[in-house]
Amino acid sequence: MRQRKISRENQRLADGRYVYYRWDEEAQKEIPIYLTAGKDEVSEEILLVLEDMDHEEDLQERYADENRDYATENQKLKFSTDSEETVGDPIENLATFATNPEYLLEHGDSENALVEKVRQAVEQLTPQQIDLFYALFGEMRSMADIAREQGKTRQAVNNQKNKILNRIKKLLDEQK
Repeated sequence: MRQRKISRENQRLADGRYVYYRWDEEAQKEIPIYLTAGKDEVSEEILLVLEDMDHEEDLQERYADENRDYATENQKLKFSTDSEETVGDPIENLATFATNPEYLLEHGDSENALVEKVRQAVEQLTPQQIDLFYALFGEMRSMADIAREQGKTRQAVNNQKNKILNRIKKLLDEQK
């Protein structure tokens, strides 16, 4: 039997019966099923459990609607039509923007003018920043390994990485 979203709400009627709707494949429509306490081995406890389950499902749907992240949905909608700016799902792959230095160094070819601009920007960093940049994006080492080696926390290495990327982005903006 095929599962189908119920368009009508299950509910307890004023006369004490409980009605729920089930999709009937043969009839191609929803059919009401009535349960009454004391008939067909249906107890009041079963009706209470059904009410609780329906109430819980309603709350979960309500919370899902309230917690929907419209900014993320709007971003997905925007990038679903502009696929040149991202690779794959823009939310799952936020680091794949075509103007992101990480993406360019990993996926760009050396003849690409933007890749060359990124390389020039990297050369303007401090020697420590250059070392960290190439350790992260050239050698593909993890921040945890670098942090252990330098005797720092992973968060400290992440902060350094973010400063480097912000600096590169600033240098790229200045070159335009």
